[in-house]
Amino acid sequence: MQLVQGAAEKGRPSCMRCIKANRPCGGYEHGDKMIYRQYEAQGPTPQPTIMSWARQCSLPKRVPLPGTNILPDDLIPLETSQAESQMLGFRCFLFDYGMVSTNQNLSRSYLPDLDALFRQVGFNSDLVKACRAVSFASRGKGLNRPAFISQGERAHQEILTSLAKIIAYSNANNAAELKRVVMLLGLYQMIMADETNYSSIDAHADGLLALVSLGKSAGSLTFNPDNKFLGVFSPPALNTGGAFDSLLVDFHILSERVNACQSLDQLRLLVEEAIELEDRFKDWESSRSPEFRPSTAGHIPPAANSDEPAVGRWPGKVDSYFDLYVSGVWNTFRGARLLLISMIIDLSSNLGDGKQCVQQYITRGTQIAEDMAGSVLFHLADNHQTSLMEKDTASDIKHPGRFLGGFLLMYPMYTACQTSYLPKAIRSYFRRCLRWIGSDMGIGMATVLATVDNIDRHHLTCACIIIWSGFIE
Repeated sequence: MQLVQGAAEKGRPSCMRCIKANRPCGGYEHGDKMIYRQYEAQGPTPQPTIMSWARQCSLPKRVPLPGTNILPDDLIPLETSQAESQMLGFRCFLFDYGMVSTNQNLSRSYLPDLDALFRQVGFNSDLVKACRAVSFASRGKGLNRPAFISQGERAHQEILTSLAKIIAYSNANNAAELKRVVMLLGLYQMIMADETNYSSIDAHADGLLALVSLGKSAGSLTFNPDNKFLGVFSPPALNTGGAFDSLLVDFHILSERVNACQSLDQLRLLVEEAIELEDRFKDWESSRSPEFRPSTAGHIPPAANSDEPAVGRWPGKVDSYFDLYVSGVWNTFRGARLLLISMIIDLSSNLGDGKQCVQQYITRGTQIAEDMAGSVLFHLADNHQTSLMEKDTASDIKHPGRFLGGFLLMYPMYTACQTSYLPKAIRSYFRRCLRWIGSDMGIGMATVLATVDNIDRHHLTCACIIIWSGFIE
């Protein structure tokens, strides 16, 4: 407390508390005019963001009672009210998906506008319902708790009921919320996807692009140089040595030309261009700043009695990254490069180029896949350092990390699964990782990717748009 008088005048003594704190004092005098007032620090006091509410779900996975095949009742704890359960679902969402970058020059936050939107629309908004739908669905599936899945579906249905009205009366005041709601519904569709109903994701991506005023479908726009979405892979610190987004655009253009090629002369020119583009990919990799590069956290020895390493136990180095955004960019880079190398191998084989040339690229692609395998623990484990110290190397990851890590990893991993020149062992390992993401993180689309080959490229593009749009305001 600070002791002051209503009007400060020169000549009045300062109180001892202000003298000790080395701050200005209004002075005081004995008498009835003295009042006690709480000292207020100079400058505005920053408000805590909603990310401070984030809470990791502590509920265990629902498994049969010991010695039986009987599952315990799927009930909310008696001490938790329905309203508290809804709030906890939102807080778990913030933990699993609300990543805050600590260096905006190097990385990006996921859902960076969520705090401002929440303050604008409140807890009963469609935005928060969409967050809860995603959280309850993924946690419910991952923990084998159908009651959570039902809560997520109820929130989903409530949003669909009001979404038509929101779109019909969309304006500048609700456009940002609408964009986020559509994006979150896309994540919800991926969580609930199975082999028969994953195509609805495409419509969400096209709707999302329309809402950010791009005005075209995902297939026609994603690799257009004018697309606002493309900057998502290039924060300021990555602009040296060429932008990764530009490499993606050039690779897409080259792929279309290869598909349209009808003569050997054109084929020879295209393989030269593909090799030149691969050199640019190598230059991008070598020009990254030390802070952006992966660092080795440890090594996993080969399993003694198994040819099929458990999830997170692929033998070799295990890497750490600045955050999930950075590891996500690296694995997107690796996935694109695997496709480019596949193109070079196919074109070279069609031209009858020597086996030595082809083998060179197979070796390079295999190393890229090994690097991707070295990122699995960072993406999927709650603590990759702790997982490295576990003596049980025959079991899959015991404690899943943030579900955002699974979303960012699963499509690059699918690309590796579909790359025929890679060794069968590592492709099988990636399929097991995808199944684990589906079962333990509750992302149904990962299970689809583990079982369905040759998924339409348009769908893969749409899904990546939905996931990565979370890094754009």
